[in-house]
Amino acid sequence: MRVFENNIKYKELAETTLTEKRYTHTINVAALATKLAEKHGVDPEQAQAAALLHDICKEMPKEELLRILNENVIITSNASKKPYGVWHAYAGMCYAKNTLQISDDVLTTAIACHTSGRIGMTMLDKIIYMADMCSLERSYIEVAELRQMMEHDFDDAVILAFKLNIGWLKEDNREVDNISIDALNDLINQKNKIN
Repeated sequence: MRVFENNIKYKELAETTLTEKRYTHTINVAALATKLAEKHGVDPEQAQAAALLHDICKEMPKEELLRILNENVIITSNASKKPYGVWHAYAGMCYAKNTLQISDDVLTTAIACHTSGRIGMTMLDKIIYMADMCSLERSYIEVAELRQMMEHDFDDAVILAFKLNIGWLKEDNREVDNISIDALNDLINQKNKIN
């Protein structure tokens, strides 16, 4: 059975696992990810699955996240040493692989990098990142610009989203994951090669 046939199960899992607010966000991310996938030639069922599971560990206690990361040090690239804000993404990847038995590495990687990105992001990675940033309930000042930009130049929108995220973390004196800076530089380099 293909993993995507389980999307109804993943939706029910999100509904029973997450608070109402986080579940609403998840459904909004799934809707936008599906739309973006259809537009950019990615399997919409795969995008929906990644979106439904992207925050599945978001509301776990810190100790539980740390336990999951420490039990999966190799596949999480020692994520417990990274900023706390990205832990749930790596834990979500582990949950998808270990508990839900999802063997689609493209899907699980998109879950893992939806907060910090990575060098060599796939289109699915970018879609989940942007769907999370621009989901329907988001209301920060720049979201309208990002949504509009996504319609015309998706790669420029992804670059702007990374710049915004990194800027917000710095403004709040929060630690920036070095992977985010590397991902941004890689996205800029990829864009420059095309132009």
